[in-house]
Amino acid sequence: MYLIQILLPRYDNRGRRLSKRLFDETARALATSHGGVTVYSRSPALGLWNSRRSGLKQDEIIVYEVLASRFKRNLWKQRRDKWEAAFRQDSILIRISSCEQL
Repeated sequence: MYLIQILLPRYDNRGRRLSKRLFDETARALATSHGGVTVYSRSPALGLWNSRRSGLKQDEIIVYEVLASRFKRNLWKQRRDKWEAAFRQDSILIRISSCEQL
């Protein structure tokens, strides 16, 4: 089994807040395709990174988690590309961990 975490920013690359509708649509799509989704949105996490072009950057992120019995790399690459466009990002991080349900 795989735990898949998608880290989505609350603001686009220009600092504009992204619409709640975009986050709701993403949650519904993940819940439909995976039978459920967990969204950590109460206290958005703070992400910091060093940009070669503009130095230290930060963003608030919301984490979405789904479980999958198989990991389909091409499907997740397609989803990442779609989310990067929709969330107006250069890159969106998706983490995949192998896990065992007890």
